[in-house]
Amino acid sequence: MSQNYLFSAKERKYCILCNQAVDSFLPWQGNAGSAFVRNFDIIGSDPQNFLCPHCNSHDRERHLYLFMKELGLLSNLAGKNALIVAPEINFVKKIYSKDFNLVCGDLHPEKYQHLNINPFYRVDLTNPQFNDE
Repeated sequence: MSQNYLFSAKERKYCILCNQAVDSFLPWQGNAGSAFVRNFDIIGSDPQNFLCPHCNSHDRERHLYLFMKELGLLSNLAGKNALIVAPEINFVKKIYSKDFNLVCGDLHPEKYQHLNINPFYRVDLTNPQFNDE
């Protein structure tokens, strides 16, 4: 095997949320953000590797899942209740089957009806309806 072959092999990528192999993630197609962000060249994302072509998850969802998984936060929730507000759809679909009670909320919960996640509450963070613990 030649050394050139080792360096020319294409890197395999996959989406951590849908577990599908991808040749590449799709670039972000939105606007360039606010003038402030453009002025300082600040981004909160990877615009070149933004969207999964299979499940449409964006990089923030994938990073959030990896962050929680690597820190053991998902396994630490076993047997507990977890409230997630304004959840990213693909992230919720990935963690919904875990062994903890996932309580979801949004100011407009009707946009999540197709997920069949129960309970899904109308939550206004300026007037929380849940007690601590």
